[in-house]
Amino acid sequence: MVQKVPLSKNRLEQLCVLYLRQFPRAGRVETVRIRRPACGPENWVAEKIIPNLSVAGNHIARLAIRELQESFRMVT
Repeated sequence: MVQKVPLSKNRLEQLCVLYLRQFPRAGRVETVRIRRPACGPENWVAEKIIPNLSVAGNHIARLAIRELQESFRMVT
């Protein structure tokens, strides 16, 4: 099992924004709000991406966030 890098909620939200801005259809992202999930295997999930993206942009953003979930865990 791969060790996930621990980050605070605020730092993880900043990382999500910076990562998403690399993708043309998600480049205008200003804020990503994350939270702990009610259930499931993930340590954190994206609750809201601001501003709203197109359907294609949102799909790309969700796939990118899934990549980050594999490498980082939220600590508070």
